[in-house]
This record gives sequence, structure tokens and C-alpha cells, in this order.
Amino acid sequence: MSAPLLKIKQGNSTALQTVIPSGAIVTMKSSGKLKDPERVLLDIEDDSGGKWVDWGPSNDWPSKARAKLEKSTTALPLIVKALSLMYGDGVVYWLDEKVDGKLVKNFVDIPEVDDFFYENDIDQFMIEQLMDFKFYGNQFQEFILNPLKTKVIHLYHKEAEFTRKSAQNEKSKKFEKIGYTGNWAEDDKPAEIKLLDKTVNGKEYLMEQVAKSGGKFANHTMFPSPGRKVYGFPPHGALYLDKGWLDYSNNIPAIMNSMIDNMIAIKYHIEIPYEYWGSVYPEWAQWDEKKQKVKIDEKLTEMDEWLTGADNAYSTFISHFATDPITRKAIPGWKITAIDDKVKKDEWIPGTQEADQQIARALSIDPSMAGIQAQGGKLGAGSGSDKRTGFANSVSLSKMETKIVFECLELVKKINGWPRNLKFGFAHKLPTTLDKNPTGQQTEA
Repeated sequence: MSAPLLKIKQGNSTALQTVIPSGAIVTMKSSGKLKDPERVLLDIEDDSGGKWVDWGPSNDWPSKARAKLEKSTTALPLIVKALSLMYGDGVVYWLDEKVDGKLVKNFVDIPEVDDFFYENDIDQFMIEQLMDFKFYGNQFQEFILNPLKTKVIHLYHKEAEFTRKSAQNEKSKKFEKIGYTGNWAEDDKPAEIKLLDKTVNGKEYLMEQVAKSGGKFANHTMFPSPGRKVYGFPPHGALYLDKGWLDYSNNIPAIMNSMIDNMIAIKYHIEIPYEYWGSVYPEWAQWDEKKQKVKIDEKLTEMDEWLTGADNAYSTFISHFATDPITRKAIPGWKITAIDDKVKKDEWIPGTQEADQQIARALSIDPSMAGIQAQGGKLGAGSGSDKRTGFANSVSLSKMETKIVFECLELVKKINGWPRNLKFGFAHKLPTTLDKNPTGQQTEA
């Protein structure tokens, strides 16, 4: 059992102190308020009073979260799969129109929108935005205006990991800028971009900001997170908890490899009375140690061949023993003992499956889509209905996330004066049964 962690006061600072196995005392200092070390990755906002709001206690929450994902053979592929399910066949637009009282999607060609999509490679832009959204629950964009500051002509992705919001203005209580740098630990002069204020609705106020922007501005979109005023918290954020399911899943391969590297894999213990060798080889006592070892190795090889292999399964073993003429007690003969697997490595497999299920659940991935089999259960019988249902559910449930992701294009639409009923989304080819569609697919957006 490990020694407990003690909180101690050292002047104005707080520290953790414990005793390591060698008996030495280790003190871990922390300036200011001490944070629970097992909850540190859940604390995503830290207003330290500086120019920028730290993202996490050490201003590296996104980097730590990404590092955990990159070590996972489950979480990272599932996030990419979730992104792929949401992205489908890429970005599309249409006009919502009412025909006979029903809302119809009219996929028309609008040259100005097509040109904007082409110039800004919107498909690639959206992939990058989705990655940040699925990793961190936050997205940042930079908007570049035309010389007259009347329309957006370029839209750029700003990596969330390298972006921070400025501290609130003391008077207006608004976040007025974003800072952008690839090295927040050392760079004290990040690039600054004016941040769009969305506390007031209406196109008139939006256009006032555009006119005063200086030719460019930034926007921040995030997963709605109650109680989080600066950075959004992703629905799967608990996976990043230190010593949580993601750490558990990541540690199992290292533990298993350590077991394999350090264990002595012995299946049988053969006990042979030393007197046996003199009874079989009369010259045994005259042989040197090297020759004796050769004979022992020959016998060991013979026993290995006899004990292993399918042809030798359920073989019978006969062991002779003698009786001491004085004590009349049995003198041990040969003895073969099967050694139990003390490591019990197979017991880790169910734990791995449970971790995979917890990760898939946190990422809202249907087990049939993730290729994860429930413990003691079975996957579908092969009809594919479970995968069709899982895919359809994934597309249906992504509508809310799609709205958040496309907020940036909605802003472009308002500023550029595109049709009010213009809508954006991702196209999907939904798998269906052949009796409903001979191609086995139907396209939806």
C-alpha cells in the first residue's frame, strides 16, 4: 500500500508530501491553491490574472489531452471514425423551400457560394475544424475581409491547441481578442486577432463589428458547456481524467509487455533424485562437470519432447521410488509438477474490453460501428442491420453538432448577404436494404 499524500503549508504556497518506498520524503510544491492531482485534466479554465486565460492549470490542457489520445489504440481511431461518420461525403449546401406545405431541400448552384467554397477549400477546412471539435469541443476561425470590409473573402482554421482567449475586459466583461502561438510556454508575444463579440444578436451589430475590425477578425465556437465561460468542455472530457478509463486502457499494453519481458515462462518442474544419474551411468562420478551437463541436457530434451506436443497429450507417467532400509520411508522418485500461470495475464483481457466499451460510450460510438463486442455477448448475426441502424443513428444524432460546426459559415452567409434560406450540412450515403433501393444506398444531407 502506498503512503498517503499529505497537504502541508509552506509560507504562501501549498505542497504535497509523501514517503517513497526507499524511506525518503518527497515534497511536491505548488504555488497558490493546491489542485487535486487526479482531477487536474478536468480543470480546463484557469484565470491567473494575466493577459490570456490559461487553458488548464499549466496552460497545456489541449496538449495533455492530445497526448493521451495519441497513445490510445482505441480512443484516437474512434474519434476519427466519429469525425468520418459526421463528415460523410463532405460539405453541401441547399435552399430550404416549402412545396405543398412540406419543407424541401433544393440543391441549387449559387456561383458566389461555389467560388467561396473553392477558394477556401471548405472540405479541408471543415475536416480540420471537426478534428478540433472532436478532440477538445472548441473551434477557432479567422475571417479575412475584402478591401471595402463588406464581405468575407477568406476563412482560415486556427488550431485550438495553439489558441487562447484574452482575459475579460474589466469594464465590458467581454473577451476581446485571441492569441495564437505554437509555444505558449515561452512565447510572450503571440499573434493577436480581434475576437467577434456574440453577446448581442442582430446583423446590424455584426456589420458594425466587421466595419471596425481592421480587415480581419476571429470567431470562437464551442460545445455548450454550463459553468464554462471561456473554453467549452467536450462531452467525452472525462476520458482525459488522470487515472481514468483512457489511462487504464493505455497502461494495459505496457503492463502486459512488462510481464512478458520479466517473467520466467516455465511450464513444468521436473524433480530427479541425484542418485538417478549414478544408477544409469556407472561412470558418472568419474566424469567431469561438462560431460555430466551434456547428459543432463540430453535427458531434459527428451523430457521436453515427451511432455509437449499434441501427439503426447494425456500421456501416462511412471515414477519408481525405493525404500530406506533403516527408516523404511519412501525415497523420492521422479516427480513432474505443472506450474500454474501466476501472472494470470488472460484476466487482463476482460478489463481491456470494458475499457474499450467505456471509451466508445463516452465518444457516443455505437459498439457495432466501433467493432467492439460486449463481454459475454455477440455481434450481429451478419445481416448488417445493427450497422445500418448504428450508422443512421450516428447521422441523426449529429445534427446538433453540425449546427455548432457550421456557425462560421452562417456568419459568412450573414456578412456576405447570401440567401437567408441557404443551409449548410454534410452529405451522407445511408446504407439501406436492396428492396428499398437497388444500389443499397440513399443520399441525405
